[in-house]
Amino acid sequence: MKGQHHRYLVQWFGPRLPSDQVSAHRSYMDKLTNNILSPREISRVTVMQGHEDDTLLKFFPNGFICHDGPRMDLAAIHQSVKDNGRLYRIQGPFGEQPQAIQQDLVLAKNLNSNEAFFAVAKGGDAAFYWLGEGASEDESAYAKKLADILAPGASVKTGFKEGEETEEFWTALGGKTTYSSMKEMGIAPGFEPRLFHCSNSQGYFHMKEIYNFSQHDLNNNDIMVLDAYSSMFVWVGRNSNASERKNVGAKVDKYVASLTDGRDPAKIQIVNLDPCSEPQNFIGHFPEWEDEVAEGWLQPDPYAAAMAKIAAEKKAYADAKYGKKEDSKFLDAATNKFDYEVLKKGIPEGVNPAAKETYLSDEAFNTIMGMAPDAFAALKDWKKKDIKKAKGLF
Repeated sequence: MKGQHHRYLVQWFGPRLPSDQVSAHRSYMDKLTNNILSPREISRVTVMQGHEDDTLLKFFPNGFICHDGPRMDLAAIHQSVKDNGRLYRIQGPFGEQPQAIQQDLVLAKNLNSNEAFFAVAKGGDAAFYWLGEGASEDESAYAKKLADILAPGASVKTGFKEGEETEEFWTALGGKTTYSSMKEMGIAPGFEPRLFHCSNSQGYFHMKEIYNFSQHDLNNNDIMVLDAYSSMFVWVGRNSNASERKNVGAKVDKYVASLTDGRDPAKIQIVNLDPCSEPQNFIGHFPEWEDEVAEGWLQPDPYAAAMAKIAAEKKAYADAKYGKKEDSKFLDAATNKFDYEVLKKGIPEGVNPAAKETYLSDEAFNTIMGMAPDAFAALKDWKKKDIKKAKGLF
């Protein structure tokens, strides 16, 4: 803080907050800043769930807990914990103040050796802390405090180090199953996984780190790289373009060669993943993993679909008002398709030279252009031009 008149305003948004409410809250913040407080004495920060840093967490000296679902008062939280059981992941990456994050499912597969966890059995009679092999002292200490905060009525409050669990603990988590074990994944104690965003959206190909990452940071329009110590996962978004897919390999190789933490680059396995094909040793590195978020990656790109719908509505309006244009000069691209090599060598009779790519079949379009026709149509004109030049279709 910068003196007694300084104000630090923080907006924290959960990932499921509707966009209209996000806009409303930001508008309120603007009014508060400009009409009530002096802008020169205010520090404004917007934080999305999963990206909390020490600056925000220091305002919660008794701990920071992220619950799933709508806000409830403490009594309602205690009742929900008792009725349904809960599992929380305790993490404080890179030495930051630890926080507790509710997991989507109360299952053993969500455990991760690199963190501490807190679980409450359904019915609320038993509460457990679980200290993974790689959990820090701060994470372990916070996990031990949560029973009195979240399950004050539990008759059993105990905990274990990894490998010392009782059958009662595994029963609370639906039975013992495989989970992200440091030994099985070959991760050194104390290692923090790192997530990188790879894209050429700014005109050049970059690989930038995302700190305090979450599942919502996986961008289906680009490529993500997760450094998981002995494995380097290359997550290829469905709407990533051919140029990004071509260049990511060299970027990953350069990153691996630059490592100075004692790892042998020759022993690091590079694994390519498609959305919704993630193994548990990938999923386990994220604070929480929701299947409904993952299922959204398989849906058509909403922006491309919206743009296509707008274009269709404009055309329908123009046809109704002015009559359909006669396009007898060119063949109908919807019913006339050509092989890529034929289009690349020249301009077949009747083909629109400014839209040669539209005469490819959908399957050929995906293979040659590296994306679906709708995704290509949503790109900016300069980017379409560059891709068509590279493919010999300009």
